[in-house]
Amino acid sequence: MNDDVMIPCDQALLAGTLALMTAYSRPLGETAEPGRLSELGQRHLLARKITSNLFFLREHPTLGEGLRNVITKLHHHWQQILAESSLPRPQSGTDLESPRVRTASIVASAPNGGNVH
Repeated sequence: MNDDVMIPCDQALLAGTLALMTAYSRPLGETAEPGRLSELGQRHLLARKITSNLFFLREHPTLGEGLRNVITKLHHHWQQILAESSLPRPQSGTDLESPRVRTASIVASAPNGGNVH
């Protein structure tokens, strides 16, 4: 193992994933403003990140076997959610075509601006 590679703390990764799940569970509101990613699009991106985080949690070296089994089941569940969701394509020529802008929009809409304390 390379000593220069930092592995995210399992507790921080778990806390971040729970925050994303909380944001995902919020009820859908009105339609998005023109030029912004729809709430369904945001939920799809949240589901992608949740699925990714669960994958990395499942593989984390400090996780106990019991929690790893729970995380594995959650990962499969979120893979199904992701497969059933659809991501609307952004309008051509908008800033939303940039992944960085889309990610910033999701983080800004998360509880506490995505900050986990």
